[in-house]
Amino acid sequence: MKLIIFGAAKLIYKSAKEAINSQTMKIVAFSDNDERKTGKPEKWGGGVNYEGIPIISPDRILDIEFDYILIGAWYSYSEIWNELIALGIPKYKIMPLYNKSHIYLLNDVIDDIDTAAICSIYTDGEEIIKQIWKVNEVNRLYEHLKPIKSELKTIDYEKYHLIAHACGGLLRGEKIEYTNSLEALMEALKNDFKMIECDVWGEQDGKLILGSRLKMAYPIYINYTVLTLDVLLRMVADDINKKVILDIKWNTLNDFCRLLTNIDRLVRQLEKEGFINIRRQIIIETFDEDSTKYAVNHNWECILTDYRNKEGAWIKKAACICCKYNIKAVMLDAESAIRHKKYIKYLISKNIDIVSYTVDEIEDYVALKKAGVKSILSNYLKPFA
Repeated sequence: MKLIIFGAAKLIYKSAKEAINSQTMKIVAFSDNDERKTGKPEKWGGGVNYEGIPIISPDRILDIEFDYILIGAWYSYSEIWNELIALGIPKYKIMPLYNKSHIYLLNDVIDDIDTAAICSIYTDGEEIIKQIWKVNEVNRLYEHLKPIKSELKTIDYEKYHLIAHACGGLLRGEKIEYTNSLEALMEALKNDFKMIECDVWGEQDGKLILGSRLKMAYPIYINYTVLTLDVLLRMVADDINKKVILDIKWNTLNDFCRLLTNIDRLVRQLEKEGFINIRRQIIIETFDEDSTKYAVNHNWECILTDYRNKEGAWIKKAACICCKYNIKAVMLDAESAIRHKKYIKYLISKNIDIVSYTVDEIEDYVALKKAGVKSILSNYLKPFA
């Protein structure tokens, strides 16, 4: 069978090669609206090609023989579908380029699912069909979600435009990442950080310790003090405006629940000692619906993060979880936020604040703030700067 791929780009071609059954399918052309790619050839082909495959403008599609057009522009599928229909291309010949890694980027509900064609075109057709139904379900749910109430009493991330990642990465003038150390925390507080993010790694000698990627996995040649959560919370407890984001390191939901239970026990002890506002100073990172539900049910303020989160690439699902559990913020990978501005649009449309990680270049910081990101994690940028 002969296929045309709409969208002449490296990512789209890679996605097509991964998904399509090359034994029974052949890509005969790319099509693209970008005239710089098509070169306005006077006749089909015209010497313009990508990976040896001709690139043609959409108005040339009907000049060649093909069985299906697979649209690789997932965000703008409906616009391209309407364009192709207006050119006289039959509906049954048009479908998205289904790739398991990118199917969640589809912005539209796909009503006409040709299951026979999908099973013929793709090597994993049956699994793709299951995913389409899931994507349709989320896209429909997203469209009917009511935005988070703007008056919801929660932390205003706009007041914390910069967050110290792993307690801050600058240690005695050296750029050392992920220390989560006492020295890093003291440096962050000295530099007037009002919000600190840290990694709760586990327990040691009956205390919750903050983990260090360098300390745990790599040989290092500097000395620093391993920090306990107890010490960190006591150091910020004097100022209700200082906040701490806890990234609980876990492999299973049971690990997450166990560590969060121990955090709760520590907080209750601090409250008994007179630190009555300490719970209000803590934000728990959650990673999926199960961890979010558990944390919310135990009265923690949460931020849903896409770090190692299966929902992360499917930002509409993250928005659905936030609206369901009244979570006001999502932590989003900075590279994804810069590359896919629609990620930001989906969240902002539901009154969800966006926090991005991890940014150390001022140009990226400015680009994210202009795009609507409220707060940014950084190792080396400083609030006073």
